[in-house]
Amino acid sequence: MLNELPHVVDAAAQSKFNEGKPTCLDATRVDLLHRIETWANDAHGKYLFWLNGMAGTGKSTIARTVARRFDNQERLGASFFFSRDKEDLSTTSQLFSTIAYQLANFSPTFKRAISQAIQKERDITRLATSTQWKQLILQPLEACKFQHSIIIVIDALDECKDGAAVGDILRLLTQAKGLSNVRLRVCVTARPESHIRQSFDDLHESVYRVNLHDIDADNDISNFVRHELKEAQKERPSLDADWPGEESVKDLTQRANGLFIYAATACRFIGPRTSPRRVRQQRLSLILNAGGDRLGAKTSGRSSTQELDIMYTQIVTQSVAGDYDEDEKEMMTEDFRLIVGTLINLQEPLPAAAIGELCSVEVYRVNDTFRHLHSILAVPESQESPVRLLHFSFAEFLLDKRRCPDRFWIDDKEAHQYLFDSSIQHMRKSLRRNICSLHTPGALASELQSSSILQCLPAKIQYACRYWIQHFRRSESRLVDNCQVHKFLQKNLLHWLEALSLIGKTSEGVLAITSLESTVTVSNCRSVFKGISANM
Repeated sequence: MLNELPHVVDAAAQSKFNEGKPTCLDATRVDLLHRIETWANDAHGKYLFWLNGMAGTGKSTIARTVARRFDNQERLGASFFFSRDKEDLSTTSQLFSTIAYQLANFSPTFKRAISQAIQKERDITRLATSTQWKQLILQPLEACKFQHSIIIVIDALDECKDGAAVGDILRLLTQAKGLSNVRLRVCVTARPESHIRQSFDDLHESVYRVNLHDIDADNDISNFVRHELKEAQKERPSLDADWPGEESVKDLTQRANGLFIYAATACRFIGPRTSPRRVRQQRLSLILNAGGDRLGAKTSGRSSTQELDIMYTQIVTQSVAGDYDEDEKEMMTEDFRLIVGTLINLQEPLPAAAIGELCSVEVYRVNDTFRHLHSILAVPESQESPVRLLHFSFAEFLLDKRRCPDRFWIDDKEAHQYLFDSSIQHMRKSLRRNICSLHTPGALASELQSSSILQCLPAKIQYACRYWIQHFRRSESRLVDNCQVHKFLQKNLLHWLEALSLIGKTSEGVLAITSLESTVTVSNCRSVFKGISANM
């Protein structure tokens, strides 16, 4: 019965998606972690704990640490780590069903209660969010009794695209404070963006707030830098025992200005542990001697990002540096804007080869571009695995004309327009009737092996089918008669719907078409959408 409950496997702190991501080092964040544990153990304490701070302050690292600690104590009921990287982790559509699924695996009593709820209402996950909360979580919890408080960790709420739903979700969560036999506590991390801040303000009596900007992180950051750079001794014992020296650690800490992402990126940039001492020392000096004027970084004057902007500028400048003439450097810079501009605007991460196909460039050019960016990108050894941003602050830097040098700045609308054009072209070339050569009209997509579907619909086509409308909308282009969208829907609508059906994403297509229809203002194009709606 529980298997019928839709859930996002990658949402859990213990999932493979979160495997290998950092947790707090020993002897760091000690006071903060103690405050969180004290809050969780307080029988009369506030129900929600909101840990807030700007990008790069270490919120997710703390959330993973908190989840691991309570998991080790057998008190972690559930966790949901939002992420822009994955479509199902960037919405609230399966938040409550995923929490319910995890709670069922946490407690046999809860599992029995929720199984009964699902048996009574088979379509429960299609009902309103408030109904899901009540029938999937609140009522089953009434049947449970726990000796200690049970913790739910929700990380990066600001990465949820359903901004309007955030307030409702938080209000529903606070209803659990009325449970008689269960003391449930919810720890949430999120940037203090306006809609999130307003939602917590509305619930102020139920919220314990901690702002990371109010906590002196210098000691923790210096310990982190010292640890990361000292690790080189294990790989290259010939390095001086005191490298890089306390003065360098102190300088890096001051430049970090409370941002763990600065410290982490700096340590990765300085080099892999196997790098020669000369290379590591040269890169360390490059960071310590870097200045905004010399690098041409157009920092906005905000101290919170200035040093980070200088370092990001240094890294991208180094990625196209070397023994090349000016024409070759310009070509490499163009590749950077095209390939990295595509990467940071993808709605879901893709392998390097698929990125190359979307960009219509050879995969070696993609790999060459990524080769010098390992300090800010997670580039797997396997060509089958997706390339990911290590932190979204790099994308924010590249997309902000005030912060990024002109030669590397990426125009968000142009990048989405390019992805839309590329997606349409690939779909028009590849999609056709019965693309997987099914032998009978009534054959089920579930009967096909995923490898067969991938052969007929490779990663680039699946991506194009799922996200072309999102890219069109974000390019802010207009729908006009006989435009690309108009022509595509007239000729390839059924082929597109068939492809979505084969990859199990038909509902996404329906929602996307609905969102696109709302932007139509021209007569002929509107008639196409009326025809589509009538046949859906």
